[in-house]
Amino acid sequence: GEAGVAMALTLVMTIVILIVSGTLVAIALNEYQTAAFAEDSLQAFQITEAAVFKTIFELKRDNNWDDSTGATDNHTPGDTTTWYLLNPGPTDVPDMENADFPAPPASPLGKITVELRNASGADHPGCTPATCMWIRATGRIGPASATKRIEVLVSQFGADTLVYSRNPVNVGAGGGGNGSFTLNG
Repeated sequence: GEAGVAMALTLVMTIVILIVSGTLVAIALNEYQTAAFAEDSLQAFQITEAAVFKTIFELKRDNNWDDSTGATDNHTPGDTTTWYLLNPGPTDVPDMENADFPAPPASPLGKITVELRNASGADHPGCTPATCMWIRATGRIGPASATKRIEVLVSQFGADTLVYSRNPVNVGAGGGGNGSFTLNG
């Protein structure tokens, strides 16, 4: 009688407690993974943004963007359709393709790739290959490979003046943009 009912009730309560506990553990693990990916995603955006600023720094040091020297060493003069890798400096420094960032620490935070493409009047009125440049920076972080990409059009108005961007900046995860905003300054 009563002993059987008590045992059945105990068994049902044990099963309910196990199901609730298992569900809570699954929710906690999911939240942990989501938070870790969100942190990696934020860091990927930050190193991608840093890659854009590194590129702007290198472009400021290169007075002629339509030659094949300096930051634009991998460029074919006059070509406004082909993306090429940023040359960040001396010949012993590799091009910016899947490069450790920051470089060269003992334990890099992630990887960056920086590509350039000279712009023309079709990209923005008044642009020439010598005065306007597209920057495409991609940053990758962590084992889940959180990836962010920023594309920005920069314009050179003199040896020391660089303005970015007259067009909306394409910001996205990996290959495509999922948002845009305009920077000026």
